Amino acid sequence: MTTTSSDVVGATTVEQATHIISADSHVHEPPTVWLEVPNQYRERAMQIGQQSDLAKGKPGGMDPRERVKEMEIDGVSAEVLYPTTGIRLFDIDDPDYQEALFHAYNDWLIDYCSHAPQRLVGLPLLSTYNIEHAVKELERCRSKGLHGALIWLNHAPELPFTASHYERLWDAAEALDAPINLHTILHLKSHPSFQESESQRIKESLTRYVDAANAMFDIVTSGVLERHPRLKLVLVELHIGWIPFILQQWDDALSRRGVAPGELPSRKFERQVYATFIHDEVGGKLLSSWGKDNCMWSSDYPHGASMWPYSRQSIATQLGHLDEITLKKVLQDNVVRLYPDALGHLA
Repeated sequence: MTTTSSDVVGATTVEQATHIISADSHVHEPPTVWLEVPNQYRERAMQIGQQSDLAKGKPGGMDPRERVKEMEIDGVSAEVLYPTTGIRLFDIDDPDYQEALFHAYNDWLIDYCSHAPQRLVGLPLLSTYNIEHAVKELERCRSKGLHGALIWLNHAPELPFTASHYERLWDAAEALDAPINLHTILHLKSHPSFQESESQRIKESLTRYVDAANAMFDIVTSGVLERHPRLKLVLVELHIGWIPFILQQWDDALSRRGVAPGELPSRKFERQVYATFIHDEVGGKLLSSWGKDNCMWSSDYPHGASMWPYSRQSIATQLGHLDEITLKKVLQDNVVRLYPDALGHLA
């Protein structure tokens, strides 16, 4: 492949960047985390640790002191942290049991992030079957140093995002400047998808973009963003190349129905929705003209998609064509704007 002058300039810009922030990295929860639940749940919880097979070989997933060392090796200044096993627990349909597990995880994450609070931005898991409980947990975790919140992408059928059920949570998240995050779902091994063929699982993995589009559609069309103009929504590990096409088609459909330009979905997205990507060649090319204020790079460390310890080289290859201002937004500014209390010192 021929190297152009723009490639060289882009690579140099990445290598010289003062701060690179991963908007989506992960912890690797020790199995003992899930045992910190009331006695009636402990036997069921003992099985959960066996599900944790997506992050191996990097001690920083479990040990924050080692993580900081690994970040230094990779040239990453800060990371927004999501669970590994915990993401799978959104499959659980027992509200009380799910709440107990999420509470245990959140307590562990509070301690984990406390070792480097200006570099490790932890997001609590919220069970949203009972919204009053979810709000209390959001407030508790925010008071103890966590930021934002992670809720389900694939909601229970009886609790669509169009329902008023969530209104109290939107209120609280807006008041606390807590971005609401929707992460692609990793299912429990007991989930039916794990019993299917490899090709079928790959096919079903592509439906996550449909799930994300549906969630965004329901939240936007039900007026959540208008009622809560300071609320921020983040689509996580769902990549970005598909988003401008969906917004274009959505805008077109509504424009033909007389919707004013300022009220079109693309404008609402620009104001209040963010998205992360790991490796997205299509999305990376589109950033030259779309999404520079809403999209954020992520390393996915310590999972298999991570390029650790070569994140900067990977970024240079994928995003080296971008101008310096756009690159800085995608690697730093946008995520700082989402979590200024934790990351404002990196602005």
